[in-house]
Amino acid sequence: MVKLANKTLSPILGANGEPLRRDPDAAIVARQRNRIQELRAKYDAAVTNFENMKHWSNADNLSAVSAANPAIRQRLRSRSRYECRENNSFANGMINTMANDIVGRGPNLQIHHPNQAAAKRLERNFRRWMKRTGLAAKLRTSITSLVGDGEVFAVTANNPAIRNAVQLDIKLMEADYCTDLTGQQTETFDDGIEYDPNGYPIAYNFQQHHPGDHYGQSMYGRPKRVVADQVIHYYRVDRPGQRRGVPWVAPALPLFALMRRYTLAVTMAAETAANFAGVMYADGNQVAPDEDVDPMDSIEFEMRSMLTLPIGWKMGQLKAEHPTTTYQMFRDALLCEISRCLHMPFNKASGNSSGYNFASGRLDHQTYFEFVDIERSNLELLFLDRIFQWWIDEAIFIPGQIPQGLGPLDDLDYTWRWPKHRHIDPQKQAAADIALWNAGLLTDEEYQLENGNDPEEHYESLERMYKRRAAIGAPLPGYQQMGDAANNQTTETTDQEEAANEDA
Repeated sequence: MVKLANKTLSPILGANGEPLRRDPDAAIVARQRNRIQELRAKYDAAVTNFENMKHWSNADNLSAVSAANPAIRQRLRSRSRYECRENNSFANGMINTMANDIVGRGPNLQIHHPNQAAAKRLERNFRRWMKRTGLAAKLRTSITSLVGDGEVFAVTANNPAIRNAVQLDIKLMEADYCTDLTGQQTETFDDGIEYDPNGYPIAYNFQQHHPGDHYGQSMYGRPKRVVADQVIHYYRVDRPGQRRGVPWVAPALPLFALMRRYTLAVTMAAETAANFAGVMYADGNQVAPDEDVDPMDSIEFEMRSMLTLPIGWKMGQLKAEHPTTTYQMFRDALLCEISRCLHMPFNKASGNSSGYNFASGRLDHQTYFEFVDIERSNLELLFLDRIFQWWIDEAIFIPGQIPQGLGPLDDLDYTWRWPKHRHIDPQKQAAADIALWNAGLLTDEEYQLENGNDPEEHYESLERMYKRRAAIGAPLPGYQQMGDAANNQTTETTDQEEAANEDA
């Protein structure tokens, strides 16, 4: 259809061979316009009015880098440390619990290679170095810094004090070290980090001393430049283009402060009411004021004694009008909201499972353990893999550290074995594992790896156990015994499970 001079030409040709002309129907045009207006929609959250303008006054359109500028990150870190590490036992316990759940006693290296002897020797050498450097403790500290400060740096260092052939050490540095005191911030240099034109870090500039040290700014000196290959910058990326991390507990900091203020207010109200044993007052106009009694005067009296009052005067006590009976409900509601930003169930955040049953306890921990597994994978990719590569780069020059027969080290296949999450009912979990094993859906190797054990070491230990028990005539664990235990477990329903099912 062709439009010419406000006239619509029909594709139908007339007698002269030209398209027929026809005027648009005004009624049709009006109906189309009304239909468009009827279909027009809007977001309620995008409306600004007198009721919500104050709530949305702080909303901005800043980029990820500008929103987390050095001044904002420094303020968030200082407030997080004040609240979560120094003054709030709930916050401190939540962060430490998360570090213990994620890292635990630390991961173990599992080499997958046909040459088992060489693989085991490499695993033992690396495990020995991990213990001498205290890598598990440093990983837990990294998690606490990640949650409380938003980021942490790990730098390679040479430590002659390590009692190991490989004297490589990992030095953790707080986010305050990597900064630029001049405040320079460009596309290729942002708060101590140098970037290439594509936005990838190429070097880090660390201050000689912590900006919060008492030495003073004159002692800082020139920053130390470290290439990016020797630095691990561990932080969570919440927005595309984000270069630095912010504390995970940032959304919960106002709630932590509110919880402490509410606790102090309830306590002070109770103390104020308890400090006054009684109040003398007169509620009638016929009572003449006593000239010997001064207003707001205090009178001490002995315990277990009776007190006489002037005619017309009465004795009363102050009452705490604050809702002390609902204090725990309000505090628990705040803790539940606070723990959500850390993916932590309420009973872990509060350290109290009295209100939980068997089913709810397991259900709440499912999402938490999924988060723990994801964070462990981040540790492997961003932390452990690079540390293992650093160790190989140092150990390859030391005789006996890298066994022969492993082939190219860049193609080495390995995994990290983590401590398994403890089941709330180990007997029930064992019965489920036996059922999967009998059905051929679970192998011995998979089971051992899920529990954080080395399958080869398990078989060696099992072989020694069978030989020793056979030598002394002790009964041997067998398939029939495990099958009977599984059948008994699956057909038995305990009182605890019945109560849990009823509650659920």
